[in-house]
Amino acid sequence: MPTIFKNTESSRAEFYKQEGGLPKSQGGRGVFTCLITFYHPAGTLRFINNTESITSRGNLYNAVAVTIALPAEDGKREPYATIEIDNITTDLVDELRAISEPMDAELEMVFTEYPDIVEYSLTGLSVGSANIAAERVTLKLMYQDILNQIFPGHTYNPQEFAGIF
Repeated sequence: MPTIFKNTESSRAEFYKQEGGLPKSQGGRGVFTCLITFYHPAGTLRFINNTESITSRGNLYNAVAVTIALPAEDGKREPYATIEIDNITTDLVDELRAISEPMDAELEMVFTEYPDIVEYSLTGLSVGSANIAAERVTLKLMYQDILNQIFPGHTYNPQEFAGIF
């Protein structure tokens, strides 16, 4: 069972000390890698940018070769992330083609020595576009544009809301 702690640098250091010291690989905490989760009504797809599959918080993440470009924070354009997954087998392509509704996505950064501790996460992403080629699958992950949505969702007028007038 994972230990619950405040997500601060000092509390993480204390946790690592309680676990028997810092691991020796990659500066003390293992390899920094990305957990990728796609949510859709037919099920959940989980991948890790690693050579071996890993279990994090009770969920199995399948190892795939992935290239990730995180969103730019320049304020000049809408931020989006790009994920390129090598298309070694056609299993992923078959799953993507079977999906007819938009998928939500989540990116989480963890150290392989402590996969239950999320160091950084990007949530609230949705798959904006998918490009399926013979050698790779490219997905564009975008934030939902909540700033340009109409609020409130209705116009209060006598025809639709007679009880107010």
